[in-house]
Amino acid sequence: MIEKINEKYCSMDENSIIDLDVFDHYNVVIGATGSGKSTLVENEIVPKYEGVPLIILDVKRRFSNCGKIITDLKEFNRDYQTVYQPRTMSQEMFGGFCNFLLHEFNIHAMIDEIHLWLSKQSVFRPHYDLVMTKRNDGVTSTSISTSTTAIPNYLLKNITHIFSLRQNLRSDIDWLSEYIGDKSEFLLTPDLRKPIDSNLYDENLKRNLTFKELPQLNDFSYLYRDKRKRDSAIIGGFKV
Repeated sequence: MIEKINEKYCSMDENSIIDLDVFDHYNVVIGATGSGKSTLVENEIVPKYEGVPLIILDVKRRFSNCGKIITDLKEFNRDYQTVYQPRTMSQEMFGGFCNFLLHEFNIHAMIDEIHLWLSKQSVFRPHYDLVMTKRNDGVTSTSISTSTTAIPNYLLKNITHIFSLRQNLRSDIDWLSEYIGDKSEFLLTPDLRKPIDSNLYDENLKRNLTFKELPQLNDFSYLYRDKRKRDSAIIGGFKV
């Protein structure tokens, strides 16, 4: 049965190809605390921006291996991938970071822990202006969060790529289902899943299995969706 499950949900088709347009696409990486967001970003996303101006807002010091570390934006040099580790996590610091990007062009920013400053209904003006006015100047971002509720509506409208790891809350899965579809159920443990028909027939039970009866994803497996494509993809596979 595991072979049928992998064939149905983990086939490496066009939907699994991560094709990031450096200066045009917005990315979101979400997952529960400890699910592997930093590892995913460091291993799968940062390398795709090699050779272009990149700055990572790293308030929790998780991305020290990803570039030249600075503590003041005056030290930024476009010739290097840069990890900005500010001395404070304040709203003023985040506003200053956004205002810095408002004066840049052709650069990608990765913002870790975006839930520290934003929420779904918030309109924090420096960040709003960054998202709504700077795309034509090639200023884009990857937003990293533990919760879907930290992603403002104005950013949701502009997302191109969604990466999601394990989730703990049904509300996050319900939100993800609008963007990823039924596959988002795999991000919950089986006991929290909805009994949705998987269309996979079990010879022993003589009926189709539901999502609640399907196995869990492997550790650090994730769902990926390029919104320009027809479907999402599971990257990493299932536990045997």
